[in-house]
Amino acid sequence: MTPVEWPATLVSRAWVEDVLHRAVPAGVNWFLLDRAEYHVLSRTDFQMLVGWDWTNQVPYIPDRRDCDKFAVHFWDILRWRLGVNGVGWVVDWTSAHSYNLIIFDDGTWEWWEPQNDTPVQLATEGLYQLRSGFVYV
Repeated sequence: MTPVEWPATLVSRAWVEDVLHRAVPAGVNWFLLDRAEYHVLSRTDFQMLVGWDWTNQVPYIPDRRDCDKFAVHFWDILRWRLGVNGVGWVVDWTSAHSYNLIIFDDGTWEWWEPQNDTPVQLATEGLYQLRSGFVYV
């Protein structure tokens, strides 16, 4: 697979840090993996890419192809294949679940379930509690 540079908006590390301070709940660690610049998508482009990506079509197999594998694969497709590094891999220890964080070019974000291509809301119970864990961006 040859990587492609998807046209995305270039933002600074400080800009991404500001979004993460607003998005990630207190007590959850986040880490920026790139040093200086980030490429983030518009919501429109993200929706188009989700339609192209096949991650949600792969069958779930416990311990072999489960939530963390889906989240890492989706994260990797955007980062490596398309050069869009304004996406996070979420490890939610509270919920024993893994999913993604998408940062958009307007400074908003969305928690994303790559297993079924749907946005999710953080909650007080269920799979998206995120009171402890980490987010890699």
